[in-house]
Amino acid sequence: MTESRAFPALLTAFASVLIMRFVFIFLDLERIQSVLQPQFTYDFPRVREVIESIILPEDDVPGTTTPIDTPKRPSCFQYNSEEWLKGPRFGNIREGITDEMTQRMLVDLDHLLEAPHHLLGQSMCMKDSRFVTRTDETDANDAEAVRIWAVRLSYLAFHYHQNRLAQREAKVRLTCTATELEQHDIGPFDFECSRDTKYAIFDLAGIGIGANIRGGAAVALMMGLLSDRIVLFINKAPAEASVFSKASWPLVSCDRGDHQCFFFPSSPCVLTIEDLNSAWIMPKHDSRMFLTKEGLLPEEHKDDRIIRVVSLFQPFPATPKPVMEKLSKLAHEIIDQLPDTDPRIAILRKAADSIAILDADRDGYHYAASTHKVAHAAAIYAMRPNPIAYNQLHNILDEVVPDDLNVEASIGLPIRASDKCLKESECLSFDEHMQVVDDLWQANKHESDVDPTIVFTTESKSVLADQLAYVNNTDRRTKFRHTFNFVTNTKDVTPDTGLLKMAHRFGGADEVMLSAMSSLMFQMKPRYSIGNCCSNFHILLADYLYSGCGSASSNTFMCLQEHPNPLLRVCCGWRGNCQKEKQAALEALAQNRTIISDAAGG
Repeated sequence: MTESRAFPALLTAFASVLIMRFVFIFLDLERIQSVLQPQFTYDFPRVREVIESIILPEDDVPGTTTPIDTPKRPSCFQYNSEEWLKGPRFGNIREGITDEMTQRMLVDLDHLLEAPHHLLGQSMCMKDSRFVTRTDETDANDAEAVRIWAVRLSYLAFHYHQNRLAQREAKVRLTCTATELEQHDIGPFDFECSRDTKYAIFDLAGIGIGANIRGGAAVALMMGLLSDRIVLFINKAPAEASVFSKASWPLVSCDRGDHQCFFFPSSPCVLTIEDLNSAWIMPKHDSRMFLTKEGLLPEEHKDDRIIRVVSLFQPFPATPKPVMEKLSKLAHEIIDQLPDTDPRIAILRKAADSIAILDADRDGYHYAASTHKVAHAAAIYAMRPNPIAYNQLHNILDEVVPDDLNVEASIGLPIRASDKCLKESECLSFDEHMQVVDDLWQANKHESDVDPTIVFTTESKSVLADQLAYVNNTDRRTKFRHTFNFVTNTKDVTPDTGLLKMAHRFGGADEVMLSAMSSLMFQMKPRYSIGNCCSNFHILLADYLYSGCGSASSNTFMCLQEHPNPLLRVCCGWRGNCQKEKQAALEALAQNRTIISDAAGG
């Protein structure tokens, strides 16, 4: 009997050992899987660590009172309301947006200055520009370095304002499976942000791209910052959004029909169609008040969650002081992320303080916002190309920019002609432009014996034909003091207009937008630049160059409106006294020549 009882006990003990072995093997599976996983998979322990570090109390989860780990609400959607998940939503573009991009733009918002070149490099500034690359500058006594840091910090502050509310969602979204995202039709840059977030929705106008950005998108971003609203650019909304227009932005031709056809989404925050239909559509008078009176809204609408502002070309003659002060404060908060031992602290603090101070007026021809760091940063942020456009632009530049281009011995000559000459501006002949180039190089060559290269672009077919005739005519070329080489944007479609809404005749607005933006970037290569500052497109170029976005060590930009020779000085159509001043200068010049001639004869 004793042996018969011992045998089952032995079997039980043996079975227990086997069970324990299976348990240990099961518990060790995660370690085994981590060894076998390919390198591109998520670091799941790290993801869990990130999630645990940001889990909020149940009360902080928007739109729900149920526990965050219920089967109905996967943990990666814990910050989303049922209304938003069900949709439908008007999401952001999806093409080209990667997890790595979302990580840098959203998850790493608490470390913006650790590797700022990633975010700065999303802009249209040259990859080798001071704006993008010189983020280790520390000399607080270098005025230009301080100014460029002020533009960078303003740009990063706009980024922080427009993206910060998506950060916690972005952190947990890393744990979502592709199936979960597909089930809810959520794109890689679609986030709810919060049901309490306020929005200002702007459409963009059918005017030139320079005016659209300087007097439209940049102003919108400033007013959104001031009123603590996220700015979205929407022209053509889905059919279900009945209160919105179904007309596309005339400057683009993709199916989406808005800013994102070419440019990066202004924010990851995405609204439902129901949200769009709830927007208060501002009358034109109230829109103008909102844009000119520092975000002022009628009392009965100041708490409205979503407002839609009527498109207006409203450039600021001076950046509103409250905008500068708020950006300066945000810049200091971004600097606070750094350790006190960071060697850049002194120059960064000085630059952040300077954001709240307007620079002195531009020497010579002072156009609206010519030295306004905040306005320039807003324009640079608004014009970040989307991933597809970014690659297309840099492919064009790689093709058209010669490998041996000496940017320090180059002069940018973008000639704005065609419709600009009808009423907005006087226009010089091609040879008169060449005289301006010759004078500029003579004044700045510093004993250089290098023949300068002209970076030449134009939207005008007739000007392009005249440039080719000039190159092939020895007599025309030899009447100047210097010999000039030319490089051109061979991908330019020369649509004979600065109004891209007319571009359907040239293969589509998207193609013309790509052509115009590649020419803008091409003109950021030279050390010297000549522009017609009656053109918002040329002024936009000057803003970029003033902000340190060019390839050369620095840039000297001359407006044709400030040429010392009145014969070559160009008047803008809206400056009524310019022609009188020019005529008086010409008469004085003629009188001086007469006096000199008489003296020589005597």
